Amino acid sequence: MPAKEEKRNDQETGARAIEDIPDYRLLATLAVSCFLPLGYLAFLYYYKTSIYKKRDEYEKAQLASKRTYISALASIIVGFFILVLLYFLIYTLSRASDKPSDTHDNTT
Repeated sequence: MPAKEEKRNDQETGARAIEDIPDYRLLATLAVSCFLPLGYLAFLYYYKTSIYKKRDEYEKAQLASKRTYISALASIIVGFFILVLLYFLIYTLSRASDKPSDTHDNTT
């Protein structure tokens, strides 16, 4: 009987361990809206994580989860960088158009 209990406890521990792997669904969804190419990659890895968790493939689920997190974070950082760059570009162009022209009309 103790062997059956140990086997059942190992299965329950394995089931809990695979459920503890985060899939980062919300982070992947946010990443898609920040920078589409990397966000799509993050969403793809999220999907793979959920599939591996359903199949009880612990190592593959853990690796896909890590890749989801990295690509989602990269997407958010790149998206933020692009947003800041666009802001400064628009700000600089609007300041340049507000300056008076230095050319004088010398026609007499």
